[in-house]
Amino acid sequence: MKFKYDGPQDECTIRDVTFQKGKAVEVDDVLAAKLRGIPDFSEVKPGRKANADKK
Repeated sequence: MKFKYDGPQDECTIRDVTFQKGKAVEVDDVLAAKLRGIPDFSEVKPGRKANADKK
């Protein structure tokens, strides 16, 4: 599953995983459980790719 960081800094590192602001990062289930409790992170739901139809 993927999470993105929406906090005040440009990037944030948790457990050796670096999150750039607004960019989704694939994480394992253990880290995902922890990130759900932090308000600066949001889960990215699966869906179609934004640029897939523009090529």
